[in-house]
Amino acid sequence: MNDKGRKNGGYIPVGAFITSYARELTTRTCQKIIDYSIKKYNKNLFYYTDTDSAHCGLTEEEIIEAGIEVDPVELGKWKIEGKFKQAKFIKQKCYIEKMENDEIKIICTRNAKGLFQICWMGNIQRRF
Repeated sequence: MNDKGRKNGGYIPVGAFITSYARELTTRTCQKIIDYSIKKYNKNLFYYTDTDSAHCGLTEEEIIEAGIEVDPVELGKWKIEGKFKQAKFIKQKCYIEKMENDEIKIICTRNAKGLFQICWMGNIQRRF
């Protein structure tokens, strides 16, 4: 922090490069999921992506077979965090998943939290 209470900025070109590279990697990963699932199942099993995640209907083996690099710790590779049985992706940063172990995972930004007080899986209206 500087003497005016403002945060000192970093080197902007480095931040821009990292952000750009991450977006490019995410986009290519999602396209691999789409291409693989359409080729194998004749339907798109890609459902949602955000800054650091991609949600799809493929198994871990299929994700690897699609050419996506997976490792739980290596930088630049994807970590498999779980498999869902059922999910509703309502809007950006607002979704709910029922995991294979029956755990309910709710991800929702602060400004959309009220959505989950009025709806759940089968009750979510198409208007969202």
